[in-house]
Amino acid sequence: MPPKNTPKKQNPNKKKAIPWDRDGVNGGNSSITIILDWLGTGTNYQRWRGDKESGTTKTRLCSEILQIMEEHGITHRDSKGVLQKIGDLQASYNAACDWKKHTGEGILAQDEINNVKTVEAKLVDICRFWDTLDPIMGSRSPGGQHPSSGSPEPPVREPPGSAIPSDLPDDPLNDLDNPTPTATSKKNSKKQPSTSGSSRSKSHSKKPKKKKITTEELYMKSMVSKRQADITRAQAAATKVKVDYMKELRNHGLSLEEIEKKVDQEFPHLADMENPDDSSSSSSDLQDSSE
Repeated sequence: MPPKNTPKKQNPNKKKAIPWDRDGVNGGNSSITIILDWLGTGTNYQRWRGDKESGTTKTRLCSEILQIMEEHGITHRDSKGVLQKIGDLQASYNAACDWKKHTGEGILAQDEINNVKTVEAKLVDICRFWDTLDPIMGSRSPGGQHPSSGSPEPPVREPPGSAIPSDLPDDPLNDLDNPTPTATSKKNSKKQPSTSGSSRSKSHSKKPKKKKITTEELYMKSMVSKRQADITRAQAAATKVKVDYMKELRNHGLSLEEIEKKVDQEFPHLADMENPDDSSSSSSDLQDSSE
């Protein structure tokens, strides 16, 4: 007979895990609420990330938090647990930032109006305390960047299939800031050697930065392109109906003058916003149909 599996004995001294959001005493603040309030007070989050001036260690900062917890009657937490909990908050916030940067912006670019709630719900699903941590960790990180991003955020790429109209320039001021060099200026530039590397860096820093396309601008451009495409398809459909009608009148033996009168009655002439000078479209269509 196979040996019987004896159940493992549980350690009677092991403490039960107490939820961080349900350990408030007499309806007071819980441990997680105290930590979030402490992070959002003054420069506490900057001190936690690394205060080089005062040199305060995380152990001393944890002692400050534990002292506040004791004032609220919470005495079962320790420095190790507080350190781990703040690390978990930072990790979940960084994960939400990465998702928003790589996936959330693409969803908003497709349909910003209808997908805002979808993106917000996903952020809260990844980071439970997103609404509280974003003002703290997002705005108070060095350079205004999220703590998960080591470099500036790249410009938003346009989704495939959404052509931007040619009549909407990206930045017309760039041409004024960067005039085309003439032949004389090229000769002068060759004669004047560079003095030092510092002058090169200064001239390089003076170059105007390209304007970064925001999500709102991308959305508006895509909407304009979509409306223009709808107008073009509608005009093409109306032209086809008009040509078929003229062919039918021609088959009934009507003259060109009679056909033009009936066409003008059935299809009143509308001004073409793109080609306002094109006033002979009906007669040209009629001649093509007669041939």
